[in-house]
Amino acid sequence: VIKVFISSTFRDMNDERDYLNKFVFPRIYEYCNARKIEFYPIDLRWGIQEKDSKNGLVMSTCLEQIDESRPFFIGILGSRYGWIPTQQEVDKMRASVEKQRAWVVGKVNERASITEIEMEYGVLRNHTAAQACFLMRDDSVKVPDDFKEIPGSLEEVKLKALKDKIKTQDRYPVYSYDSLDRFGEIV
Repeated sequence: VIKVFISSTFRDMNDERDYLNKFVFPRIYEYCNARKIEFYPIDLRWGIQEKDSKNGLVMSTCLEQIDESRPFFIGILGSRYGWIPTQQEVDKMRASVEKQRAWVVGKVNERASITEIEMEYGVLRNHTAAQACFLMRDDSVKVPDDFKEIPGSLEEVKLKALKDKIKTQDRYPVYSYDSLDRFGEIV
């Protein structure tokens, strides 16, 4: 069984996630099936149950699914930093991820987004545990203003810092793409 965790913000990355599910993953399913391997992409757009979202269990679900998917991870970044969890999220973490509580509290206190937490937890803090890659949408790609952080905002600064951190690490490949076709080719 191969599970691959897909990490990105949701709203602005729907096209990329849909492209993976329509065009890329079917080819991977076929390849794996021919070799008696089960392939499961973990796309939490559908994986977080409404009751978990309402009960503040998003953080637990994300960390659990990353653990379930190890060692495979795909990180995708565009022009949004994403949702920033609160201490309430940490307070409601399930016992299954309790050993991560101190680290998560630190990230929440830094006002890290769930996407940054996923990327650090899944890949960046443990360089020996992952088969991963990162894809970054080129700034030349036109996107609606709703899909961009406000210039000069804390979120824009934090997004740039996350991208810089990913670009300067040398363990995992980092790709830039300017179209969905190019995105699909890379994956």
